[in-house]
Amino acid sequence: MANLGRDVMAENIGLKGIFSDEYPDFSEFGSPPCAESFPDAFFPEDSNTIGTKGAGYRYEREAKALCEKCPYRERCLAYALKNGETYGIWGGTTEHQRRSLRRSLKRKSLLFQ
Repeated sequence: MANLGRDVMAENIGLKGIFSDEYPDFSEFGSPPCAESFPDAFFPEDSNTIGTKGAGYRYEREAKALCEKCPYRERCLAYALKNGETYGIWGGTTEHQRRSLRRSLKRKSLLFQ
């Protein structure tokens, strides 16, 4: 019963797939935009440049713009949060943003290791 409550709460904040350990199913709406884009936008060689001016910042903006329109954004972010993805842009978030979100979700008991 307690898990059902967490599922509902997670869905209310837009993360209904948060408890899935499986890689998101991307067949429902066709190929996700990131699969057909420049990989460095989502996984730059120097991840330290994300969030700063320069190439990393430009890539971050491009990746987030693609994520904004993606029908899989929610699933992608939920997968990254649940599985501790620490590199790249997932579901329109940077590594730093996901760390902050994970801390917040843990405080609210919506995410477990």
